[in-house]
Amino acid sequence: MVITMINRLIKSILTVEQGFAHCDVPCGIYDPYPAQIDAHTILRMMDLIAGLDPSDPEKNVKFARYIATKEEHGESLKTNIRVIFGDFLAPGKGLEEKHPTMVDLFRTILSQASKTRQTASRQAALDLIESVNKFSEIFWAIKGKETRRVPAPYPTNADMVLPA
Repeated sequence: MVITMINRLIKSILTVEQGFAHCDVPCGIYDPYPAQIDAHTILRMMDLIAGLDPSDPEKNVKFARYIATKEEHGESLKTNIRVIFGDFLAPGKGLEEKHPTMVDLFRTILSQASKTRQTASRQAALDLIESVNKFSEIFWAIKGKETRRVPAPYPTNADMVLPA
């Protein structure tokens, strides 16, 4: 009995609980820019997949890498959008009144990101970029910043939204 009590005491002293957090300080540093990079990366992977040369002996390796990158950035985009929506755009900030389309846009982005993971459709990636750009414009408006659309400096031939 004494040994059991000692074991319980030692276990209670040495047990460490695992914790998880996303900067729940809150730090106040939120930015949709990483989601935009993810969306452009997805589009670029679509283009690279479409441009694969069937006679290239490395085509299967390239294809696998493009798909893996597309998948990774699709999930990263969804995470980035969820964090902004769940933490920064939390209930009680008047979001629904000022930007009534934001909840639907959030859902649309998650759905579009899933679609880009399921297909190799360039149009699906372009639609995702447009939705993320709209999300970015609303995000910056909530922060009181004007925005501008600029051509992305990437080989995607699509726009990005930046604070002015």
